[in-house]
Amino acid sequence: SGTALNVNIRNGQRHVQLARGEAFFEVQHDPQHPFQVDGRYSNTRVLGTRFVVRENADSDIVSVVSGVVEVSRDRQNPATLKANDSIAVDARHQSEVSHQPTGNATAWLKGSASFDNAPLKEVIAEIGRYRRGSLIIRNQALQNLKVSGRFDIRDTDKALESLQQTLPIRIYRLTPWLVLIA
Repeated sequence: SGTALNVNIRNGQRHVQLARGEAFFEVQHDPQHPFQVDGRYSNTRVLGTRFVVRENADSDIVSVVSGVVEVSRDRQNPATLKANDSIAVDARHQSEVSHQPTGNATAWLKGSASFDNAPLKEVIAEIGRYRRGSLIIRNQALQNLKVSGRFDIRDTDKALESLQQTLPIRIYRLTPWLVLIA
């Protein structure tokens, strides 16, 4: 889904830089070889865990499936996250830790994307990560329509069709690489 990583393993350190996108990590605890993931805004120090780091346009989201991580902004005042905890970190601050099931954060690992009352623009942006070309919402008034559901990201045309069947929108496929939503 457009993910890019820089990996640096040397001098007893395991360091990953998430340049863009989203990545799932399953890390064995090894005090002799610390593991760290840096997003655009977040720094995650791993203490042995399974977790997701996702870079959005204006923040990084860290969600823990199991184990424990420490997350901070600029390596200051780290928050400790355990299973089912999430935190958002942006250019200015980090949110409070929220506790909720990580099913939505890891749904993409099983080929789906889940939304609960999300704006249509967010849903279209997510579906767009899994297809070639562009998805454009032409009518600004449609961007904030609320969407809840689970969509198959392996078949984005089917996902778009489902949206058209349940929302007051029309899908126009101008080319295989350009889809307009009006």
